[in-house]
Amino acid sequence: MDRRRLVGAGAGAIAAMAIPVAMRAQDDGGPGEIVAGGGAVETPLGLVDFGFVARVDGAGKVTGSFAVRDFTQPGNPVVLQSTQLNRMEALAGDSSNARQIVGWVSAPGATVLFVLEVDDVDGPGSGKDVFRLRVGEAASSLLEGEEQRACDCADYSYAVEGPVVQGDILVVAGQVVA
Repeated sequence: MDRRRLVGAGAGAIAAMAIPVAMRAQDDGGPGEIVAGGGAVETPLGLVDFGFVARVDGAGKVTGSFAVRDFTQPGNPVVLQSTQLNRMEALAGDSSNARQIVGWVSAPGATVLFVLEVDDVDGPGSGKDVFRLRVGEAASSLLEGEEQRACDCADYSYAVEGPVVQGDILVVAGQVVA
C-alpha cells in the first residue's frame, strides 16, 4: 500500500473508532460530528499529502489530529503536525459540508496557529473535494479574538490549497449516544 492510501486509510480508521454516534446525513454540525480526510492535494508544484480527523464531543470540545507532508520543494520540505485543535465550525456559503478547523501546529522552529478549511463535495478521488490550509502569518487574518492575540505568527507562514485528487474528505454529523 502506498503512502497516500495509508494516510487515507488511517484517517478513515480513526474516524470509525470514534465514540459511537447515531449517524444521519451531513448537515450543520454539532455534538457528535466527525470530519476526517486523507490523501493528496494537487498544487502547481506537485502533490501534498495530508491526513486529519476532528470530532466534537457532547460538551462541544474538539479532539483529533492533523498532519501535512509537503515535499514539493526538495530543499525545503514542510512537515506539520497538530498539537491541539481549538474549534470546528461550519463555513458560511453554498455547501452544507464545508468546515473550518482551527488549532495549533508544530512547524519548523515554532508552534503556531493554523486554519484548515475543507469541503466534502463528492466521493473519493473525484477531484471535487476542497482542501485549504493556512499556517502562522498566512492564517492571522482568519483568526478571531483571543486566538489572534495569541498568535505570534510573524516568523512562520505556509499555505496550500487545491482539489483533493487522491483520497477523500468526509463530514459525518451525528448526536452523541449516551
